[in-house]
Amino acid sequence: MGLPLFHNPDLKLPNNNQNYTITHLELYKHIILSQRRGIGSQIKLSNGLNTAGLFEIVTIKKADKTFDLKLLKTLKIPVNTPKKIIVQALLKNKANYLALDLMTQAGVNYIIPWQANKSIAKWQPNHLTKWQNQIITSSEQSRQLRFPTLLNPKNTEQLCKTLIKDFPSQNNLILILQPNSQSSLTSFKKLVNQKLKTAQKLNNIIFIVGPEGGIAETEIKQLSQIGGQTISLGQNIYRSFLAGSAALISLNSLLTN
Repeated sequence: MGLPLFHNPDLKLPNNNQNYTITHLELYKHIILSQRRGIGSQIKLSNGLNTAGLFEIVTIKKADKTFDLKLLKTLKIPVNTPKKIIVQALLKNKANYLALDLMTQAGVNYIIPWQANKSIAKWQPNHLTKWQNQIITSSEQSRQLRFPTLLNPKNTEQLCKTLIKDFPSQNNLILILQPNSQSSLTSFKKLVNQKLKTAQKLNNIIFIVGPEGGIAETEIKQLSQIGGQTISLGQNIYRSFLAGSAALISLNSLLTN
């Protein structure tokens, strides 16, 4: 299963022969009290972006609720190419968090919440924090040193502008997941292989996942105007919370092969 990973947003790797003191109370509660990690235990820490290390617990100060770590190894955080982006339509109740958990495990790099026309759920001010917390938890549990980046929520017009502005490149694929699309998973594999062969680099693969009610025809038209194309993942029709991770798993298998 591997060594446990914990998120420390303020992580700074110490110099040689210097200990690193953890003063975050929540990390103390989580690592020392809840998981009962003691002196000599090895753990990984990551800021989720560009810094990570393998540490050993060398001192526990119960009175101060702090503990000291010794850096054993600087961990290299992989650079993902192509970047994998999921545009996830808002879902009801806990389905959003299930979708986040599954797509994080499947290796998504960017997540864009989408207020689609047919989304019953509405974005609330506290959702950004809740989504971010779920991403952190899922990244820790799946031992991913680089955490997915969560962008601000978008409506369809804002989404199209964001995809053009933040992911500008001809070497992109924008794939709209549609169960009734004439383009199948085989076509998807051909598209990716074609891009990989003809382009020096395939920069971004963007999956658009609609709500349970489906993506409106007007939205498909808007997304098609910026290069989007519909695609089906096969005969099985996936629930919206599962579709993004299913697409990522198919992509990961293709890129590995």
